[in-house]
Amino acid sequence: MQVHIIGDLHGYYDVYESLLIEHGIIDASLNWTANSDQLWLIGDILDRGGDAESCIALTMKLQQQASAAGGLVQCLLGNHELMFLAAKHFMGTPEIGEQVWNQWVKWGGQPHEMGNINDTPIIFINPIGSVYNTLHRL
Repeated sequence: MQVHIIGDLHGYYDVYESLLIEHGIIDASLNWTANSDQLWLIGDILDRGGDAESCIALTMKLQQQASAAGGLVQCLLGNHELMFLAAKHFMGTPEIGEQVWNQWVKWGGQPHEMGNINDTPIIFINPIGSVYNTLHRL
C-alpha cells in the first residue's frame, strides 16, 4: 500500500487529473486503479483555478471507488475551504458578510463557485471525521 498526498489543488482540475493518471492512481477513464492505496488531499481544493467543482466531483467519485477496492480517498479542510464556507454562511449578512466575502475573493475565491458548490459536496472534506475515521488505516 502506498500513501499519495496532494495539496493546494486550488481548482486546477487538469493538473489534478494529470497527476492522478501519471502516478497510476486512476486510468484514462478516470477510474480508481490504486487498489488498497490511500489518497489524501490536504486542503485548498477550492479557488483560483476556476474548476473546483470538477475537482470535488472526481474526488467524491474516487472516494466510492477506492472504498470498494479496499483503498481510501480523504480530504482535510484547508483555509480556502474555511473561507468559502464562511463566505457562504455570512452571505447577505450586513457588514460582516461583505467583509468575509471580500477577504475570500482577495484570497482567490471564485464567485461562480458560490452558486455551483453547495453544502453536500463540501461535507466530504470533514476534517475531524477524515482524521478520526482513518487513523486505524494509516
